[in-house]
Amino acid sequence: AKFTEKLAEKVQNQDEDLIDFIGNSYQHLIKNARISDFGKFKEMTGRIQEYNQKVLAGEPPMGVPTGIPQLDEHFLGFRNGDYAVIAGRTGEGKTTLALFMAYSAFMTNYKVSYITLEMPREQLFEKLDALATGISINKIKRLNLTQTELERYQLRAQEIASHSTDI
Repeated sequence: AKFTEKLAEKVQNQDEDLIDFIGNSYQHLIKNARISDFGKFKEMTGRIQEYNQKVLAGEPPMGVPTGIPQLDEHFLGFRNGDYAVIAGRTGEGKTTLALFMAYSAFMTNYKVSYITLEMPREQLFEKLDALATGISINKIKRLNLTQTELERYQLRAQEIASHSTDI
């Protein structure tokens, strides 16, 4: 608790020694800790073993994909027990990012639930339609689609429907 208070104070005051403070605190924790102090060490070694077994079996060690190749390459997707927080200011794309990741997981045959208190269902589906088709959300809202866009819209709707009967 004291570390958090001191860290918050340094951030708020924009202290120049903030990075040194974090580094020194981390070194102190590591130097004085036992391996059991780091939480679920057994779970971590289990995940490493699981990874090795998948690699040896020729299976990709990927969890649920985010749909963003750079993230998937670095983190290997979402896995059981992962907890992700998407944070940002209003209008910076949090909902769009979360919808994109949910859509990508769904299209790779994962069951997805998306819960929001932020916007009405219709607005959420308009954003999802725009993501799935690559058509501007404004064109979809105004029903102002060219024949080519309408065909692409219908094709994507059929592809999505074929993935699940539980939509």
